[in-house]
Amino acid sequence: MVKKFIILLVIVFLLVIIIKVNRIPSIEVTTEGNKVSTVRGSYCWKGFLDSKCEDLLSPYLLVDEENIESISINQGSKININFNPSPIDGKYEAYIWQGNEKTVKANLKEDILEAPTQKGTYIYEISADWKRGQVSYAFIIEVN
Repeated sequence: MVKKFIILLVIVFLLVIIIKVNRIPSIEVTTEGNKVSTVRGSYCWKGFLDSKCEDLLSPYLLVDEENIESISINQGSKININFNPSPIDGKYEAYIWQGNEKTVKANLKEDILEAPTQKGTYIYEISADWKRGQVSYAFIIEVN
């Protein structure tokens, strides 16, 4: 009976590890107390038994294709970025897209982006690296 229990515990432990390793990290973006809708973009990820790369649309097209709604915020608002789990050394890059082109590296400090001071619609791309791969995410804001 004890032997079966130990075997069961080992199997459960291995399944938990496999599921955790295969899971692509998630992102949570918030501003002014509100959650911002995001979409996962292109990625390459090494799972426990396989690896997968998926080259998706540019962030500009992706937010449109996935019907990601913009959130209205004030000029200069703080946009908080939180990953689960955190990227390597907690570092990642953020870019602003205009049309179908990456135009500006966003002002990013300690997991906080500062929204532009000019009114308009802005599409952001966040790109991060982990030991198992690289993932990008996109979201859209409307600055009042």
